[in-house]
Amino acid sequence: MPHDLQDYEFFQDPHQKGVAPPPPRKIRGEFNPVVALAILSLIGFIGIEILHLFLPADIYAQWLGDRQNYMLVIGPAILAVFVLTLVSFFKLLNARRKIEKERALMESVLQGSQGARYICDPEGQEIFSNAKFRDILGTDEPVSLTQLDEFFGTQDDQKGVLLDYAQRAKANEHQRVELSLTKKNKTRLYNIAVSAVGGWKNYIHFRLDDVTDKRTLEETLTQERQKLLDFMDNALVGFFSVNEKGEFLFANSTLARWFGVDDQNDFQHFHLHDFLAEPPEEGAAFDIFDKGGAKQYGEVVFKDKKGREFSAAIAHAVVYEDDGSVKTQSVIRDLTPEREMKEALIRSEDRFHRFFEDAPTGILLVSKDGKVEEANRSFVDIMGVKANTLVGKPLTDLVRADDQAGIKALIRSLDQKEKNIDPLEIQLSNTDETPLQVTANRLKGSQSFLFHFSDLSKQKQLEVQFTQSQKMQAVGQLAGGVAHDFNNLLTAIIGFCDLLLERHSAGDPSFHDIMQIKQNSNRAANLVRQLLAFSRQQTLRPQILDVTDVLSELSNLLRRLIGANITLNIQHSRDAINIKADHGQMEQVFINLVVNARDAMKDGGEITIKTGLTEIEEDQELVSDVIPKGQWIRVEVKDQGCGIPEENLSRILDPFFTTKAMGEGTGLGLSTVYGIIRQTGGYLDVESEVGVGTSFIIYLPLVSQTDIEEAKQVVEKQTTAKDLTGTERIMIVEDEEAVRKFSVRALSAKGYEVLEAEDGADALRVFDTLEGPNPVQLVISDVMMPEMDGPTMAKIVQEKYPDIKILFVSGFSEDRISDYAGDNIHFLPKPFSLKQLAEKVKEILDDA
Repeated sequence: MPHDLQDYEFFQDPHQKGVAPPPPRKIRGEFNPVVALAILSLIGFIGIEILHLFLPADIYAQWLGDRQNYMLVIGPAILAVFVLTLVSFFKLLNARRKIEKERALMESVLQGSQGARYICDPEGQEIFSNAKFRDILGTDEPVSLTQLDEFFGTQDDQKGVLLDYAQRAKANEHQRVELSLTKKNKTRLYNIAVSAVGGWKNYIHFRLDDVTDKRTLEETLTQERQKLLDFMDNALVGFFSVNEKGEFLFANSTLARWFGVDDQNDFQHFHLHDFLAEPPEEGAAFDIFDKGGAKQYGEVVFKDKKGREFSAAIAHAVVYEDDGSVKTQSVIRDLTPEREMKEALIRSEDRFHRFFEDAPTGILLVSKDGKVEEANRSFVDIMGVKANTLVGKPLTDLVRADDQAGIKALIRSLDQKEKNIDPLEIQLSNTDETPLQVTANRLKGSQSFLFHFSDLSKQKQLEVQFTQSQKMQAVGQLAGGVAHDFNNLLTAIIGFCDLLLERHSAGDPSFHDIMQIKQNSNRAANLVRQLLAFSRQQTLRPQILDVTDVLSELSNLLRRLIGANITLNIQHSRDAINIKADHGQMEQVFINLVVNARDAMKDGGEITIKTGLTEIEEDQELVSDVIPKGQWIRVEVKDQGCGIPEENLSRILDPFFTTKAMGEGTGLGLSTVYGIIRQTGGYLDVESEVGVGTSFIIYLPLVSQTDIEEAKQVVEKQTTAKDLTGTERIMIVEDEEAVRKFSVRALSAKGYEVLEAEDGADALRVFDTLEGPNPVQLVISDVMMPEMDGPTMAKIVQEKYPDIKILFVSGFSEDRISDYAGDNIHFLPKPFSLKQLAEKVKEILDDA
């Protein structure tokens, strides 16, 4: 409450809303003569009465005289008292009216105050509150100081704050605090002033001002100011200001980073000229250039704290203050990134130009109207003309007449900004019939088009090779299928021959006939292996071999094969060249290559076989494959024959392809060699020159010393089974009846209990009739069977009987069952003899 209202009683009822409690203080009026006369008359009357009491009557009568004199004294006094009372009554009435008017005025002022007002008595009860206060609290009921504190005390850090500040105000301490109030999920912030009411002991006045918007604005301004400062501090340019001594008054973080200064405060240890590579000789401490000036613009070389120099553009304004001091306003821009960008752009343009000119494909830049704007070197070479003769020509004039409509349609599609435009195959108008593939696209930000011309010759050749490889695959699948069925027949023939030989000894008349059947069956088996070899499906029995030993053992046979007019020269490597391969298959490889070389030298000559190690430093393209880099064993078989024409080199390894006359060759020799080498993990290459000779080069992977030691341990563990009999229960699962019958008879003769099944499903039905935890010790199963194949059946059986052993027999390679490999999975290739079957079974059953 304002202190100038402390002398007015502007509240009447202390318990009524909007009025104040205590009576008004005494009104101090001005001097009044009537009142003074009345008071003096009254004092005189009282004095006469006192004299009457204490003075003798005669003296009293003598002094005053008679009654009439007495009335002359007392009368005016009584009249004065009456007048005084009447005047005082009207004056008090006027004073009360004035106070009431002033009280209403002050109340109106408080009600119209911008802030909310609240006054409480010493007991904390509400005496006055304006409408804004009631709006804040949302109630028209009187609110005590305790209740007011509870309104603002919903947050822990605001509990008891107003009570505490009210106590301080009673000690005449003017207090201010900002508190938040949440109402209807909206929080507002209030600045609350707490003070005592002057002249009214322990009466407290509260003023509440809503500062939410103000604080929000201040916070927004603070954030924007901070953003501006951050922007300036981390701008892409440097800002600084120095005084007349060259001392830094301000520098942003960007400049500090450029100068290598740790922070802005560190600038106080430096002067402006400390960072100039060449300070001005004729200039003040705050100048950048010689002779200074108010505006100094230009390029200058700065240096950082460590001496690294960089060029920068600077705008340096010198401001002279009224007191003679100087302050500069300076902005610098580091030119290093800009110059690096320019250099990078130059390098990029140079690189693009080189890529454009040196691109392996022809490139044309074509205008919107279809005319050549620029051509690279590759396209010029394709056309066989000079580059300047192409510029300005319509693109359609450069292609054959049959392809001009396609070029026009392609340009039209590009002009209409169509997407996913298919490549176009064309031929140019020159005499070269090379097929070209054209791809085109629109240059960004330009009306021109970019055309790429790719030579399709190799692609066409690859397409032919792919078609041929598909034919080879089809032939291979056919050969594999025929070989599989033929192997079943040969297994039965060889097996039953072995059964007959047990009853017909060497002196028997039938012995010779049976041996003829078996020998021819073995020859047929070799032919089957040859078919499987070129389709890479033959069964290999890889072992560690020394190529030198293989060739040494085979040399006599090779010399008999080539004849007397051809010399065989074998040059062995001094290094140990061990490979892991099938011994018989490797012999077949060398025999086929030597026989092929013999047939190429009708007039004789020399065949050279050279072995050694070679290091291939990077991937190398061979006649049909790409060999990876690394160390390889190299075996070269070179002849001095007629050579192979270049057009036949790509087909020389194809099955059934031969340059020999009808009846002189089947075309399977080289394809069989290629199949064996690739299945062994090697590569085959051919180098030939017509009239000079041909070299077949074999690359085989080198075997590590660890593999050699492991192979030796395996050989040491192998022992020949002398007793091939047994009593275990064996199940034969074979869809070929002849093979199944032979296997049953062969193993039954060795003492085994043999069960048989026609296929995988039949085998499962047989297992359902058996009892015991391990009813069968060994299952011998074909791989490929109708209804259910062998691996599927074996998986189901081993899920029920984990310890059961499986022996797969097949005419295909062991790779067909690689996904089912395990400790209890074994393999025996077809065709097999009775002895091979018995030995394998004994080996598996004895390997507990």
